[in-house]
Amino acid sequence: MLFIFSLAVAVLFSFIAAKMLRKHPWPFYISTILLCTALAFIPKETTGFFNDYILNMFRRGTIGTALFVVVMYMATLKNGSKAMKTLMPIRGQLSIMASIMCLCHNIFFGRTYFIMMFTKPDAMSAVQLAAGVISIILIAIMLPLFIMSFPVIRKKMNPRKWKKIQRLAYVYYGLLYVHIMVLMIPGTVHGYVEYAVNITVYSIVFATYAVLRLRKTKINEGKKLLFQILAAVAAACIVTTGWNNLITASCGQESEEVDGASETVHEETEAAGTDTEAAGTSSASTGTVWKDGTYTGKGTGYGGKILVDVDIVDGMIADIRLQENKEDEPYRTNAMAVIDTILKEQTYEVDAVSGATSTSEGIITGVRRALKEAEKAAQE
Repeated sequence: MLFIFSLAVAVLFSFIAAKMLRKHPWPFYISTILLCTALAFIPKETTGFFNDYILNMFRRGTIGTALFVVVMYMATLKNGSKAMKTLMPIRGQLSIMASIMCLCHNIFFGRTYFIMMFTKPDAMSAVQLAAGVISIILIAIMLPLFIMSFPVIRKKMNPRKWKKIQRLAYVYYGLLYVHIMVLMIPGTVHGYVEYAVNITVYSIVFATYAVLRLRKTKINEGKKLLFQILAAVAAACIVTTGWNNLITASCGQESEEVDGASETVHEETEAAGTDTEAAGTSSASTGTVWKDGTYTGKGTGYGGKILVDVDIVDGMIADIRLQENKEDEPYRTNAMAVIDTILKEQTYEVDAVSGATSTSEGIITGVRRALKEAEKAAQE
């Protein structure tokens, strides 16, 4: 599993690079920025171990989360232990690296989903919207903590004030777990074992940390800490619910307007005496001709390359099949609805599936490229 692999890498790196990271942290910071930037521009079509573990470890933010887990568990180590003596001096440095990685993860996915949140929110599922809202809250908490982790900033602050603000890190950890659960629970509900395993692993890691951390905290401070985390989680739920209600109301109003417009168009069509059967297939109405045969097109989804086979029979789209792909469930299953729409409409000019936007867009692109080949073959 990706998170377990990332956690192993994070632990090994923390112990092996401890001395160097303590003495010379900036080369590590710069290398992290350059590495994340370079990986962001590698095409999604990459497959195999490099894609499944190395690329996804950075792009999906699991290595950043794993480093934060290492930082979390430092506070639970036995005072004076060899592990604490090794890791505590680089706690700030690891936090900075983890923050850089998580920011890169948010940029990688945010360039699609954050933009959609404010431009086409109705095209997103409730899960995606909730995850997006929580991500924005996480970034708002992480940025000041990230800045305050640099020694030059810390030295200029009042120690008590610095420590008080740093307590927000516990709220961040709690919301990070909620964010992961929001993304994983739907897949588990649909019966996908991989998602259930992920939930189990993350829950064990975070629950164990909570128990160990509270054991080392005074009773009054522990109650206060627990209250802060629960308050932050409640605030995130309220904001998410409010956002979803706003989107639902907006979509409902738009739906009524669309329905009204459709009735008007229908009336005008009947008045004009238009015969829908005379239009024939989509390809015929647009003047496009497809040669019979099987054609393959390539698109890019959430997990990388998607190969699509399109069968043309009697000049029409007869069947569409997915070949190679690494899309996650349940997004792959949800995205398959776009195939039925393409077959029904006989055109690739259809809308992506809400809740599986990237995967369905990859299928649409693959179909479009396959049909272009069929059109080219007909012209030869």
